[in-house]
Amino acid sequence: FAKAVAMQSNAWLPKLIAELHARRLGAGYGFFVAQDQKESTRYLPMLSQGGLGLPDRDDYLKDDGKSREIREKYLAHVAKMLELLGEAPEAAKAKAAVVMELETKLAKASRTRVELRDPERNYNKTSVAALVAEAPGYDWKAYLAAAGVPAVTELNVRQPEFAKTFAQMASKEPLDSWKAYLRWHLVRATAELLPRRFDEEAFAFYGRTLNGVPEQEERWKRVQAMTDRSLGEALGQLYVEKAFPAKSKERMKALVENLRAALKGRI
Repeated sequence: FAKAVAMQSNAWLPKLIAELHARRLGAGYGFFVAQDQKESTRYLPMLSQGGLGLPDRDDYLKDDGKSREIREKYLAHVAKMLELLGEAPEAAKAKAAVVMELETKLAKASRTRVELRDPERNYNKTSVAALVAEAPGYDWKAYLAAAGVPAVTELNVRQPEFAKTFAQMASKEPLDSWKAYLRWHLVRATAELLPRRFDEEAFAFYGRTLNGVPEQEERWKRVQAMTDRSLGEALGQLYVEKAFPAKSKERMKALVENLRAALKGRI
C-alpha cells in the first residue's frame, strides 16, 4: 500500500506490478508461465488480459438493468473499501469513479468469453523486442526483469490488442488514477487477510451480491482452504506420514497388483 502511494511517476508501474504479480495479486494484466501449446517440450511466458475487479468484461459494457445495477453496487463497494483504508467518504467515491473509468477502458480492450475459447487466436508467440515495438508506452523489459525473467527473449502475447491498450494507458492515464486503481486492487486481493470489516465488506459484494451466497463459510474452513492452496503439497507429505504408514502402503500396493492381475486375466 505504501509503495502504491509513493509512486512518483507512471514509470514506476512496471516494477510495482511485477511485485504484485510475484505475490499472486492481480493488477493491470495477467502474467504466468505455462507449457508452450505448440511446442510441448518447453515452457513459455504468457501475457494475457486482466486487471478487472468485476468477473467479466461484459459486466462493464452491457446496458441492461441488471448490469447497470451491478455496476452501481460495485462503485459503492470500491468506495467503501477505500474508505476503510482511510479515505474521506467523498474522496473515496471520487476515486471509485476513477477506478471504474480505468477498468472500463481495459474491459473494452478485452476479448469476450467466446473469443477466449479460440486457441489459435490466443496463441501469438512473439519476441520481447516486437512486444516493445508494437505496444509502446510501458517498459515491458523492466517488468520482465522485476518479475525475475530478464533473459526471456520471446513470449505468448495472448491478446495483443489488450497489451497495446494497456501500454498506452500506462503512459497516458494520470498517476493519481493508477494510485487509486492499485490501492483498490491491493485491498480487493487481500481483504480476507485484513481486519474483519474488510473481509465482511468484500463478502457482502462478491459473495452475496454477485454470487447469491447468503452466508460466508466458517473461518476455520477458510483457513483450511487457504492453507491447502498455499502449502498443499508440503502439507500433504506431513499428512501421509501420519495417516499412511509404510505398512498401509504395502497393503495398498498388494491390492493394486491383485487388481492388475485380475484385469489382465479378464482382458
